[in-house]
Amino acid sequence: MDVWTVVLVFVGSALGGACRWMLAAWVDGVTPGHFPVGTLVVNASGALLIGVGWVALLAAPLGTAVWIAPLFLKGFLGGYTTVSGFCQQTLQLVLAGDLREAFLNVAGSYALCLVCVFLGAAAGKVIFGI
Repeated sequence: MDVWTVVLVFVGSALGGACRWMLAAWVDGVTPGHFPVGTLVVNASGALLIGVGWVALLAAPLGTAVWIAPLFLKGFLGGYTTVSGFCQQTLQLVLAGDLREAFLNVAGSYALCLVCVFLGAAAGKVIFGI
């Protein structure tokens, strides 16, 4: 690992984290209730992007793969998606006695994110002709 790889991950993570915060805050601001819709939207869109990004990495010339993975896949999407926020919000729902919503958050997040990653990969295959 060299210093430039660390810099790419750092920059990607910072941008991804900022985008996550802005999108989740906006979605939560326009949706009623206390269900963490913003985090669900962020994680599902991140899963879609990781599917597309993974196929893009497979299709990319070797020279570009060196910076795509650390900047976009590891950095940006690592900072953009949030398992810690998801876990904290699920815990918050459980502690508030909203067990139904906590279950829906867990089951819905996993199901939706798995569907999105496969859809992203399928879309990536079409986009990149693989």
